[in-house]
Amino acid sequence: MGDPKKSLASVDALSTAWSDFRAGNRAVCPACTDSLALAVDSAGNAYRFVCASCGHASAWFESSQEGVRVRDFAQQIFAGETLADDEDFDDER
Repeated sequence: MGDPKKSLASVDALSTAWSDFRAGNRAVCPACTDSLALAVDSAGNAYRFVCASCGHASAWFESSQEGVRVRDFAQQIFAGETLADDEDFDDER
């Protein structure tokens, strides 16, 4: 099992997962070592990793030739993605 203190919060960890994914390799959740799924917001040109097992998730990010850029909180609110929205979704299941 992975280290629950590890996360996708750092740009380095997110860049590593993104590089693995783009190379066709399995992107690994740092919290539990299971596979990460990629969520795509095509309207906002953004991506987000979510663990298929434990639900650990990254912030929304963009990718370019310069590398990975994490969206700031204001951009995530504008796109309608906030922690409160995610929590509400989980409560509806």
